Amino acid sequence: MSVIELHPEELLERESEQRLSPLDESRLAAHLERCPACRLLRQAKADFAAERDASPLSERRLGKLAPAVLTALTAQAREADDDPSAETAATPRG
Repeated sequence: MSVIELHPEELLERESEQRLSPLDESRLAAHLERCPACRLLRQAKADFAAERDASPLSERRLGKLAPAVLTALTAQAREADDDPSAETAATPRG
């Protein structure tokens, strides 16, 4: 019996990344039928992934926001460059 037959963590990881071959899917399904610990681990991983993706600051959402934030900051910087009073306000007083 190999380690992967005992608890196929690598297969669970690849499943979460949607990188399982049909053979590995069958192997994992067979293992999950007889292993409550791995079923629980699989469910926990799925729950954490769903929570992470639903988070307002998930990596995916931040990636989508980044271009808009960069555009807004660039526009503000240009406005500040065109506004002489902005330079005076930003200059440290000694």
